[in-house]
Amino acid sequence: MRRRSFLKQTGLITVGLSLAEKAAFAALSPAVNKLPKWKGFNLLDFYSPEGIPGSRPTTEDHFKWMRDWGFDFIRIPIAYPYYLGFDRSRNILPEEVYHTDPRKLEEIEALVAYVHSFKPRQ
Repeated sequence: MRRRSFLKQTGLITVGLSLAEKAAFAALSPAVNKLPKWKGFNLLDFYSPEGIPGSRPTTEDHFKWMRDWGFDFIRIPIAYPYYLGFDRSRNILPEEVYHTDPRKLEEIEALVAYVHSFKPRQ
């Protein structure tokens, strides 16, 4: 094999491998996420069926802090037994799974209404 043909062949092989590598890398790279990049925050007021010991309810200052730090949405995880009305000194009975405590539901509704009324930073 002559030097000139060797250089042509190795050059073509190098270009081919380079193009194949780019195509393979593009196939392996993750797709672009078209969803907005939200910054969320969990409000844990109703996270536990019995409430979290020593915790304080969410206040306006908490919302101001979240807004000032750039959070743009919140989640309110709620434990199902939190808003049920049953004797908590024993296990819940099947017929009690639909008995809601109106006071607990009002607490949840009040927090959701407050969240909706809170004015974001302009």
